[in-house]
Amino acid sequence: YKPQKDEQEKPDPLQIFKKVKRRTHKLDKDIPVYDESCMKEYIDLPYIGWVREGILPMACKRFNIGYSYDRKRIVIPERKWDGDDNEYIGISGRTTVPNYELLDIPKYFKLSNTYPKGLNVYGLNENYKSIQEAGYVTIFEAQKSVLKRYSRKDETAVSIGSCELTEEQVRILIGLNVEIIIALD
Repeated sequence: YKPQKDEQEKPDPLQIFKKVKRRTHKLDKDIPVYDESCMKEYIDLPYIGWVREGILPMACKRFNIGYSYDRKRIVIPERKWDGDDNEYIGISGRTTVPNYELLDIPKYFKLSNTYPKGLNVYGLNENYKSIQEAGYVTIFEAQKSVLKRYSRKDETAVSIGSCELTEEQVRILIGLNVEIIIALD
């Protein structure tokens, strides 16, 4: 006679996911800051495709959006979230090549001054005053959404540049002390 175990070890269906560890970034708060000279090789010109989508030239001017003929990319500079208007932490570029996926071209690519995106919130530098006045902030994934909202005279949007919020971005957003609306797709 063998006594039956009441609690047999059942396989955990989530075991695979529990083994995966999330990537953690060591948060180095001393991000190098650059002045406007880092933008000298790019043309201060809005991309016509974005204008057709509803991003007005005045929004491109405010966010210092430009274009690189050499790289066929829209130039998107990232201002430091708590810095001055002329403090940049990096520049990314969005391709304008049609069918970029078929050609194995990355949609977004850092053009200069590499930095961890998880330490910044795009658009907060430009929209901080309006966010405080309105009492709320809307969080998007991409910078393009912030530009579209700004073009419609709504200066309450920011983007995280990813599909996941980092701990540092959460800290920055909670520190605003306003209502937070998350609009990720």
